[in-house]
Amino acid sequence: SINTDLEWVRQHTRLLQRAIEWERKSKNNSYLLSGTDLEEAEQWMSEAATKPNRQVVPLQAKYIHESRTVALRRQRSLLIGVSLAAVISLVAAAFAVYQSIQATQQKDRAEKNEASAIENRNIAATQKAIAEDKQKEAETNQRLAEEHPRIAEEKTILGNAQRSAALAQIY
Repeated sequence: SINTDLEWVRQHTRLLQRAIEWERKSKNNSYLLSGTDLEEAEQWMSEAATKPNRQVVPLQAKYIHESRTVALRRQRSLLIGVSLAAVISLVAAAFAVYQSIQATQQKDRAEKNEASAIENRNIAATQKAIAEDKQKEAETNQRLAEEHPRIAEEKTILGNAQRSAALAQIY
């Protein structure tokens, strides 16, 4: 009994009790080892293989092995989930950048359209002013024609002569 390693025996008993409980609960994963408990159990099992008179019960070995398998599966699932979240984040960021570029282009087009509209308004106002001046000139000429038919006739002849001279210069 002096040579008995009490710590090893305690660990053996503890792991055997937990393995039996796991088996009784239909091998429910929630009863498996994880984290530091799993690491210590694996260390305990590897030490048992190197020393005489230390045997691991097959149920304990299966319990520790299944604990590691589930821990690795859980770790892979977590890694896949994090990777998927990262991919989704990158896609969302790319879409946001695309939307930002589209918004900037739309803004530029709107500013150009606004400038064009202002220019067209100015042109329209100028054309309106010219038309109003021409209307006033026509009304003045009409009055003059009614008051002095001969002056109107001379103006018409003079206007036609000026037009003819201008056309002659063009052709």
